[in-house]
Formats: sequence, C-alpha cells, structure tokens
Amino acid sequence: NLVELVCLYDDDVRTQIEAADNQEVFRLRDRLLPMIRLSEVLRYPELRKVRGSRFEVRGDASDPETRNPKPGSLPDSLSFAVLKAGNERFGLIIDRVIGTEEIVVKPMHPCLKSLNIYSGATVMGDGNVSLILDTEGIAAHAGIKFDGRGEFMPETERGSDDEKQTVLLFRYGEKEQFAMALPLIRRIEHISASEISYVGEKEFITVNGVSTRILRLEKVLGVSPGMGKDEMFLILPKYIKRPLGLLASELVDIEETGVELNVESYMADGLLGTAVIQDRMTLFIDIYRLVEKIEPEWFSERRMNFFGTPGPPGAHFSSPKKKVLVAEDISFFRQLIKGYLEADGYEVVTAENGAQALERMAASAFDLIVSDLEMPVMDGWEFVKHVRQNMQMKDIRVMALTALDSEKDREKAERCGYNRYEVKLDRERFLTGVAELLGSEKREVGSEKREVGSE
Repeated sequence: NLVELVCLYDDDVRTQIEAADNQEVFRLRDRLLPMIRLSEVLRYPELRKVRGSRFEVRGDASDPETRNPKPGSLPDSLSFAVLKAGNERFGLIIDRVIGTEEIVVKPMHPCLKSLNIYSGATVMGDGNVSLILDTEGIAAHAGIKFDGRGEFMPETERGSDDEKQTVLLFRYGEKEQFAMALPLIRRIEHISASEISYVGEKEFITVNGVSTRILRLEKVLGVSPGMGKDEMFLILPKYIKRPLGLLASELVDIEETGVELNVESYMADGLLGTAVIQDRMTLFIDIYRLVEKIEPEWFSERRMNFFGTPGPPGAHFSSPKKKVLVAEDISFFRQLIKGYLEADGYEVVTAENGAQALERMAASAFDLIVSDLEMPVMDGWEFVKHVRQNMQMKDIRVMALTALDSEKDREKAERCGYNRYEVKLDRERFLTGVAELLGSEKREVGSEKREVGSE
C-alpha cells in the first residue's frame, strides 16, 4: 500500500500543506492528496476537522496542545507516506522512517478486531510486536471523501478525466529516455561504478550487505551504451525474489501523466511500448522480461509444464494456445496485462468493462477470464455474476486482478464467483496464477475422463 515517501523542509512545511473543505491537503505533482496525521488517528477516537492547516478536535476543545499551538512550534521537516487504499491515495504524516523489513503477518487478536485502523500484527526480530496499519481503515476513520475514481475532490476543484500513471523517467545512454511505472519500483540506490564486482561476464554490487546482480540495458535491448559515469543509480524493482537492480545514469523526473502505450512505432522484446512524455519518445521497459532474458532459470518454477517438467519460456502444458479475455478499464494496465500474457504465449482479447467483456464472450470462447473489479458501465462484481448465471459460461475460470487488497473484498469476490484473487501487479504471481487456473481446469477434465472410463 506504500506508493512513495515524501519529506518537506523549512518553509515548505509551513506553506505547502493547506486546507480545502476542512481537509488538510498537499499537491503532489498536480495530484491533490488529502493529508492524515497518524498522531491524530492514534490519539483520538473521533473524526477530525481542520481550520486553516491545523486540526481541531471534535468534542475535545480543552486540549491545550490542539487549541493553542505555540508560535514556532512547527518542525523544520515533515515526512509523510503516500498510501493507496484501492484506487484512492492519501498522505499519512509520520514522525520518521525507520527502515524496511520482511515480515510474517499475523491476524489481529479478536479483542482488537474492532480497531479498523489495523489489519494485523507481526513479531519483530527483537521479540517486540508491531501493528500493521490498514490504509482503508485509516481513510474511513478520517472521513476522507473521494470521487469514486480515487481522486480527492474538494468542492472548489475539479479533477482531470484522464487516466494518469506515476512513472519514473530516467536515462542510461545518451540517446534514449526510459520509463518505469513507480508502483513497480521498490527503491533507488545511489552507487559508485568503482564498487562494481565481476564474476565472469556478470556484474554485482553490494546493497545493504547483499550482493546484487546488475542489469545493463545495452545487454538486453538495442540501445546506446551507458554514459560511463562513476556516480550512477540502481533501480531495485518489486516482485523479484532475488536481488537485482537496473542501472541508470541519470534520473530525469517523476511524472504523473496519462499513458497510452504505442506498440506500432517501435517495439522490442523487453519493452511494453512507447509514449511521448515531456515531448520526448520514451521507452517503457518490461523489467521482468529483461530479467528473464539474462537469468531465465530464475523463472523456471512458473514454466513447469502440466507434468512437472521444466519448459522453455512461453511453453505451456497444453496446445493449441490458451485464449484469455482481459477486462480492464485503465488503458495502461490493460496493455500491461496483455503484454505479460502474450509474452508467455497466450492469445489475448481485451475489453474495457464488464458489459463489453460479455459481448466478447458471446462472440468467442475463452479458456480464462481476467477481470478488474472497479470498472465503469458494468463493474467486475456484476460481470462475474452474469457469467455464473449463464449456463454456457458458468464453469469458466475467472481471476480477479485488482488494486483492492482487503479481506472483505477477497471474501466478496469468492462469494460472487471468482476462482482466484490477485492484487495488481506482481507479474510472476499473476502469471503463476493464470497457469495454475488453466492447469486445474485440465486436471478436472482429466479426472472426469478417468471416471467415465472406469464406469
């Protein structure tokens, strides 16, 4: 649920957080974020309101700290986490960032389940218990109102209708500009090229005590070589189990923009497509495909065929090609999912909403449906209900692929008829789920045949 971390300094602390319709807000790259103070959430059980850029407590006007803040008491810096709850985003003001940890999530004790701002707990290495925050619960507790598309909408402003994605723009060689969607990036490390080590032709660098494989773009794409700077950047992607980073010579910008990927002008194995950003042709890289090209054995588990034998990239347990219908209203994600599936050997048809998906299903047969849940015209909930009510379609495998990540949404999806629930967008987990759903379908068919034969 963590999109990025932001820190404000000096005068920005005093001037950049404002009030709109009794809600503290911050404008981050033209997107208006409602702000929530974690200290306020933890201290008070009631909803809050603001005046100017100060919180006022409902029913607790006697609190001297809230009523009369001392002049000059504002800090010199302020940190907040940009969090997502479904398609919604808001800023959570915190004291400081300690670090990152790999954890095992434990459920909340029944006595504490009524505290909706928590989703679970974990036992840290030192034996202390840490509570895990629930972003949807925090947003609901603070009473944030969104417009239904994930945009905060004060009455005095109107949001854009464009589908926008936040992307990192960077360069590697002198000629090209590249982009990666920010939600696919774990973090970025500033490194020195003189610290790179070699094992044969492979390059490694130590990041937080771990030897990390380096990926150079000219090794996997027909692009210009790196600029040869000593000070460079290592982009560490999410959802890759082994330590690997993509080398970049320059970070250009973080841009929130409407992305319509073009696959006609220029395309290569390892690209999702191109788009014009800041008046430059920009190459959107498929980081997972690039990693697969240099380290194919890292992905061998997903490519196990139906009988348990490893197969080459794109190989599947059945023939001919499996046909997949993708229902997704946001064009960027629609093209992203389509590209992932096609690179793995599937035939893909797309639809922009549930109603259009039903039309596609009436015209053609599919082996699997992948559907978003939040869509216009007909959402994913209604769509799967129609599928399960149709006698000719009711047995087809359907996967929910969504930004919603709460237990109640998972349970609702199961009740509505989804066979599997995945959160956008861990490529390997998604493609493994697709293969497993199609594999379970094959096993069920095989089981039916064996029963008929025995009779």
